[in-house]
Amino acid sequence: MNRRGIGRWAIFLLSLGLLGLSKAPPRPRPMPAVSPASDAERAVRAYRAMQQYFFIPASYLYRERYPPSDGDGYTTLWPFSQALVATLDLSELPAGGARFTTDVRDRLSGLSLFWDPRSLPSALRGLPVVPGYTSTVVAPFGFAGDLYYDDNCWVALALLQHYYLSEDQSALNRAEQIFQLLVSGWDTNPAHPFPGGVFWTQAIGNHDRNVVSTAPAAELGVHLYTLTHDPAYLRWATRMYSWVNRSLRASDGLYWDHIDLAGRITPDLWSYNQGTMLGAAVLLHQATGDPAYLEQAQQIADAALTYFGSGDGFSTQPAAFNAIFFRNLLRLAAVRPDARYRAALQTYSRLLWQQVDPSTGLLRPQPSEPATLLDQAALVQVSALLAQGP
Repeated sequence: MNRRGIGRWAIFLLSLGLLGLSKAPPRPRPMPAVSPASDAERAVRAYRAMQQYFFIPASYLYRERYPPSDGDGYTTLWPFSQALVATLDLSELPAGGARFTTDVRDRLSGLSLFWDPRSLPSALRGLPVVPGYTSTVVAPFGFAGDLYYDDNCWVALALLQHYYLSEDQSALNRAEQIFQLLVSGWDTNPAHPFPGGVFWTQAIGNHDRNVVSTAPAAELGVHLYTLTHDPAYLRWATRMYSWVNRSLRASDGLYWDHIDLAGRITPDLWSYNQGTMLGAAVLLHQATGDPAYLEQAQQIADAALTYFGSGDGFSTQPAAFNAIFFRNLLRLAAVRPDARYRAALQTYSRLLWQQVDPSTGLLRPQPSEPATLLDQAALVQVSALLAQGP
C-alpha cells in the first residue's frame, strides 16, 4: 500500500475512534499572531516551520528530516514525542494558547498510530506482554518496531501535561498503563551488578539500564502518586530515583549514562540525564515535604550548570536533551527561585536562534546536513518555555 493509501486508511480508522485517545479532528486553524521579537513569536515561528516542512497532514504523522531522502518514511516515536510536547507547550502560551487545542488533538491522533496493544515483538522474544508505544508506526501504516522504555516515559509525561491542561481522563489512564510497562522493564535479578534499574529497550542484544529510562519513570511515578494518591507509585518513584543515585552518580554530582549487566558503566554525560534526576528530586520534595530532595535538586543544578554552562558545553549536546534539562531546571526555579536558571535558558535560546536558517525558520546546527524534526521541536519548546514566564 502506498503512502496515499495509508493516509486514507488512517483517516478512516481514526474517524472510528479505534486507534487513539480522541477521534480525528478537523484540520488545524491558522497560527495565532503574536507580538514581533517576543519569545512567544519565536515559538510560533518555529512551530510554523515544523508544520510546513515536517508534518504530513493525511496521516497525522511527521517526516523525520528535511529535505527528505528517497525512502524516508514516517518519523520514529522519539522525535514525534517531542513534537507532541512542543505543541502542548504552545497550548500553554499566556496569550493565544487555546488556539492550539486542535493541533494537540492532531498530535494525539498521530500518537495513537504507535500504540501496540498486543506487544507482538515482546511476545515473540519471551518478554512480558505489556502494551506500549513502539518505536515505529504500527500496521497498516508500518510495522511495529522495538519498544524503548525511555520513549514511553516521554510519551507518558506528555500525556500528563495534556491531562493537567484538559482533564482528559483517557490521558491519565494511558499514563498509568505506561507506568505498568516501565515497572515490567525493571531489572529483577539480584545477581546482576547494581541490580535494579529500568532497561533501555526490549531490542535484542541490548541489556543496558539507563538513567534516561529510570529517572523519567521516577518523575512519572511521582506525578501519578500526586494525582491518584496511590502509595505504590511513590514507592516505585523513590526506588527508581535511589537506584540511579546509587549506581550512576559520579563524584562531581553528575550522572553517567548507563550500566550493562556485566557492571560496566558508560560514563557519558548528557544534559537530559541531569535534568530528569533534578526534576525527580523536585517532585519528590513536593510530594513528601522532605527538604533533602530539594537540596539534592539544587546540587544537581549547580553541578550541571558548572559543567554544561561553561565554554561550549550546552552546544555539544543535542538540542532535545537541553530542552528537557531546562524544562526541569525551571521546575526547580518555581520552587526555589534562582536568577541563574532562567538566565541560562535565555543564553541557550539565543545560541539556538543564531543557528536558524532565516529563509525557512528551521534550526540547522550543521548547515550542510538536513534539518531534523527533533531539533525543530526542541527550538519550539525552548522558546515556549521562556514565553510562559516564571
